[in-house]
Amino acid sequence: MLSRFKYPQSIWAKNIIAWLKQNHVAKTNMVDAPCGNGLIGYLMAQTFKDSNVLLLDIQPSLSDSPYVKAQNLKPQVADLHAVSIPQSDVWLMINSLYCLDHANAILQQHSKSFKTIVFVLPLIERFNYKYFMKKNPAFTNPSVMSKEQLKAVMSEQGFNTCYTSEMVKLPNHFFQRLFESVRLPIAIQNRLLYGLDHLLFFLPNQYELIIFKADE
Repeated sequence: MLSRFKYPQSIWAKNIIAWLKQNHVAKTNMVDAPCGNGLIGYLMAQTFKDSNVLLLDIQPSLSDSPYVKAQNLKPQVADLHAVSIPQSDVWLMINSLYCLDHANAILQQHSKSFKTIVFVLPLIERFNYKYFMKKNPAFTNPSVMSKEQLKAVMSEQGFNTCYTSEMVKLPNHFFQRLFESVRLPIAIQNRLLYGLDHLLFFLPNQYELIIFKADE
C-alpha cells in the first residue's frame, strides 16, 4: 500500500513505522508538524488505526489535502511558533526542521509535550541536497545544523538519541526533474524511482532518520 505514494516519503514512513512497531508503539497519539500535505501523518494513521494523529501546518491548503480525510486524523492550520501542542507520544518532524525559522526555539517550546521525537533530515553533504539548493537559489534553509548540534539541542531538552539510519539511495530531486522533463505520469515516476532505489543499492543514502526519546 505504501509504495503507491510519493517517492521518497513512503520510504521514510516505512522506516518510521518499522521502528514504532519494534518498540511497541502500536496505540499512541502522534503529531505531524509541520505536516505539509499530511501524507506522512496519513500513512501513520492508516497503519496505526487505533491512534489519533494531529496534522499541523501553517499552509491553509492543508484543509484541502486528500490525505486529511481519515477518521483518526485531525488537520489544524496553525503556526508552530504560536500554537500550543497537546501532550502526545510521538512528534513527527519530517523533512521540515531546516526549513523553519528559529527551529531551536520551536523545539524548546514543544519538545516537553512528547516522549519520542522523530526526524527525517536531508544529508546536507550529499548530492541530492546540494542539487536542490543549486536549482532553487531563492529557497532558504535557515536552521541547518549538524547531527552533533541537533543532538546537543535535544540533550538540553532531556532527550537521548535512540536510533539513527540512513535511507533513500536516489537523488530524488534530480530524477524527478529528469522524469518531469519527459512528462512521465506520477504513477510511472514512482514505479521507476522505487525500482531504481532497489537496484542502485550501492549509491550513498540521501536522507537520515534520527529518533530521540525523552529521559525517563
